[in-house]
Amino acid sequence: MANTKTYEEKVQTLEAQGLCRSDAQAVVDAQEQKRIRANANRQARNETVLYGLPKGAKERYEEVLLLTNGNAAKIERVKILAAHDGFHSFRVAEIDLNVPPDFSKSIL
Repeated sequence: MANTKTYEEKVQTLEAQGLCRSDAQAVVDAQEQKRIRANANRQARNETVLYGLPKGAKERYEEVLLLTNGNAAKIERVKILAAHDGFHSFRVAEIDLNVPPDFSKSIL
């Protein structure tokens, strides 16, 4: 359940526990900053990855990771360079790092 206390109520609670007002305000401010940072970290946790098969490889399990955190221009550049080196069958995947992997789906 979300904490629905106002800033002032949180400060008053800490004052009732024996903290002076300025210390209570500092604690509440620090808690709020920690909450804001945690939310920011949770929101922006996607990674774009580029895979490709090396020359002579045909199966998906032989894919090689070629690039992480690339934008569209960088992905296209790496594809061109990798194709020049014999890579083929490129695959771009978007991974949401907020969601833990479910390896049970890969078990037959």
